[in-house]
Amino acid sequence: MHQFVHIIQQTAWSSTPSPHRNYQVDEFAPRIKQTILDKRKLRKIWQTSRSPQDKAIFNKATHELKLLLNDLKQQAIQSYLKTFTATEATEYSLWRATKRLNRSQTHIPPLRTAAGDWAKSDTQKAHVLADFFAHVFQPYDSEIPDVEERKILHPQEAPSRL
Repeated sequence: MHQFVHIIQQTAWSSTPSPHRNYQVDEFAPRIKQTILDKRKLRKIWQTSRSPQDKAIFNKATHELKLLLNDLKQQAIQSYLKTFTATEATEYSLWRATKRLNRSQTHIPPLRTAAGDWAKSDTQKAHVLADFFAHVFQPYDSEIPDVEERKILHPQEAPSRL
């Protein structure tokens, strides 16, 4: 029995594809993290001193970080586009991918929940908005008697006065 379970596990492991790793991102990650930490330290130094020299050093670090992030983004786009082709057999997937990359992304900021926390994911935001609209759009209490309301809403059912 033990060997049968072992055979099934080995078969499952061998047939499961390994997760794809983007090695270009991994080689950039430590440098980007370090640059972010350096930039934060330099911002703190500039905020305490307000020196023009410290501001220039901080601006230079910010510019360097922007360049690193832009290089990372360009490499990610290039590796993404290399997997596509522009043939009819693949339904011109290269064109669709390029069109999707060129489309601008609209940023939806986080929402504050009733408990005071921040809703960041799309599902959390949807729940916050649903709760808000359910609370806001409540029917008013009726100001007219039920008999008159029925006459207004259903005039054909009103008793005729002859």
